[in-house]
Formats: sequence, C-alpha cells, structure tokens
Amino acid sequence: MGGEPEVVPLEERSSVEDARASLDEMTAQMRDALVAEFPEGSWEIANEQGTAPGGAEYEGMRAISLSSELWGFDRSVASGQDRDRAVEVVSQIGERHGFGELQIYVEHDDSFQSIAWNASGDHYVLGSQERATLTYRTSPRLSAEQLASIG
Repeated sequence: MGGEPEVVPLEERSSVEDARASLDEMTAQMRDALVAEFPEGSWEIANEQGTAPGGAEYEGMRAISLSSELWGFDRSVASGQDRDRAVEVVSQIGERHGFGELQIYVEHDDSFQSIAWNASGDHYVLGSQERATLTYRTSPRLSAEQLASIG
C-alpha cells in the first residue's frame, strides 16, 4: 500500500491515549458524515478494538499500537457515484485531521479498499462490498505515563 509518509520519531508522537481520542473523534465525524450523505444507512460495531505490541521501543519502553473497532455501515457504497462521494466526504474529514489523501488501493466493480496515512504513521481504512466498513490503526506509541518519564 503506497502513500506511507516519513514518520516522526516514536518519542515525538502524541501518547497512545491522545491518539485514540483524536482518531475516535475523527472516525465518529466520518460516520456521521456518511449517514448525512446516505441517510438510509446506519453504523454498528462489527469487531471490537484491540491493542498489540507496537514493535518499537524507546529507551527500553515498549510501544503499543491500537486498532479501532471495525465499524460496519448497513449499506454498500462500493460503486460509481456512491463510492466517489463516500471517498470524497471521508477524505475531507481525514485531511482536516492531518491525514493525506484517501487512496484507493483495491478496486473492483462491486468493492473497494482505500487508505490514508498521517505523519505519525497512523492510518484509517474505508472499504465497501456488501456494506461499507471503517477502521483505524495507530502507529506504535508510548503511553502518556511513558512520555512523561522522558521529559
């Protein structure tokens, strides 16, 4: 998947708690915007969020990465004008939150997957087949407590 930016160093990224709050807010705005655009649809959680070792360390402190819930929209936005409008609406919100342009990396007549990255290495994914889905994953990050111990 292209479009991954040069990422800021681990110790300069916001805390995992701040990243979660910011990304939760952003994806809530995205979900609301898609409901406004496609009012016959509604969102539900398809899979719960998770955490994983982030594969990075700073001075012996282990970072973690977060995956958001996988949100499912009970309407497809996979083709034609629906896809173009959904990608445009979501991308505009992502860009306001510091993400690059949403890029489609899988595209078929009846489905697509798209991704956007920010400078910290976080990304979100919008896709659609029988229904649209939205999720994010943070880059490896330290906790607020770990960051405070550096300063």
